[in-house]
Amino acid sequence: MVENFDEYPDRIAQTFANKTVLLTGGTGFVGKVLLEKLLRSCPAVGKVYVLVRSKKEKEPHLRLKEVFKDPIFDSLKKQQDLEVFSKVEAVSGDVSAPNLSLSHYDCGRICAEVEIIYHCAALVRFDIPLRDAVFTNVRGTKLMLELAKKCKKLLIFNHVSTAYCHLDQKVLHERTYPPPTDPDGIIKICECMDNDIVESIKNK
Repeated sequence: MVENFDEYPDRIAQTFANKTVLLTGGTGFVGKVLLEKLLRSCPAVGKVYVLVRSKKEKEPHLRLKEVFKDPIFDSLKKQQDLEVFSKVEAVSGDVSAPNLSLSHYDCGRICAEVEIIYHCAALVRFDIPLRDAVFTNVRGTKLMLELAKKCKKLLIFNHVSTAYCHLDQKVLHERTYPPPTDPDGIIKICECMDNDIVESIKNK
């Protein structure tokens, strides 16, 4: 006997119903996929804040509008009223910058309202300066965790990371691995020393 799974409630949609979400990396590949999935499969989601930095003189809200022009959102536009996009709001910020470049007002809103965080922002190229990678991938994640601790209603913090981790291991299991070096020490080096010294330790 084949069960009709359509008769069962969608627990994912129920989880996100009326919830406020904060998404980083929403202009990137994974972030766009996640944002589209949230709006299409969880239409009752309350609010989605997307942390977006200004780029090439384009303000965050304009960059978010460009994201919605991506073909990945075409089916969503056909299936649902365009009003669904009003649930999404760009928040000016930068995970690579001190204090995430959040204004006092936006930080206050996030800390008071956000219940679910998806931290997807990252630099995934291997040819970038070490300082840039550390500021975005390491310090940025630390700052996001510090922000999450201030969120009064927080239920879930999801960190989406690259698979290129702990290359000395043949098999990676679903558990926490000790860092190969002290992350706070690397952050301090990148904050205090010049580029030549920082780059000289890249392969050590």
